[in-house]
Amino acid sequence: MHASTDEWLHYFQTNRARPALPLPEPITTLEPALHRALVRALQCFHLGEAGEGRLGAEILRVRDPALDAALREAVVLYVAEEGRHAREVAQLLGALGARTLAGHRSELWFRTLRRSAGHRTKMLTIAAAEVVGVVFYEMLASQLAHVPAVARLGSVIGREEAAHLAMQRSYFERVTSGSRAKRLAIDVAFGAIVSAGVATLAFDHRDLFRALGVTRGDFAMRCAEIARTFTSAA
Repeated sequence: MHASTDEWLHYFQTNRARPALPLPEPITTLEPALHRALVRALQCFHLGEAGEGRLGAEILRVRDPALDAALREAVVLYVAEEGRHAREVAQLLGALGARTLAGHRSELWFRTLRRSAGHRTKMLTIAAAEVVGVVFYEMLASQLAHVPAVARLGSVIGREEAAHLAMQRSYFERVTSGSRAKRLAIDVAFGAIVSAGVATLAFDHRDLFRALGVTRGDFAMRCAEIARTFTSAA
């Protein structure tokens, strides 16, 4: 999705009115191994969805010629949308009889990287996390289609995460405009972060892959396919 900054602002303003997902009924039909693995994965993703709040404030004051007024406001709305995802994942965890977590080692890795450098590195790290998120939520929608609340959440959030990645692509096209060296540097860094994220998730949530009948190799290949929609930018 190629769009101007005004178009991205309009997208997020419009999507802010997207109805909240219905409060799910208790989910008690999953096999115990799948239930445990799904809860662990959703708890980890909840932390990631809830962890972007600082960026919304920083983006309004940081100096960056790639950020115009419309894009700054769009990023604020983007961060707010991640917060909505966090609330919806928390509701699904409640339906599964589980709570949210205060922290997790895989989310801590991403959070440490985000906070260790400037806002462009934060944006790039979040973009890499969007790749993993798109594929994770796609997997829930397809493999758990028989559990309506899970499939609905996976479909809706997966679609919105794909839009987030497309907006990030638009931002980094502005960052690297006219510089092939900058574009190459961004793509190399992005690929490294995505690879690390995929490897971490595939190891930490191997029980979920097993329970869903999805190989970690297939998951990684789909992540690589989604990542190419970012790195193929000119």
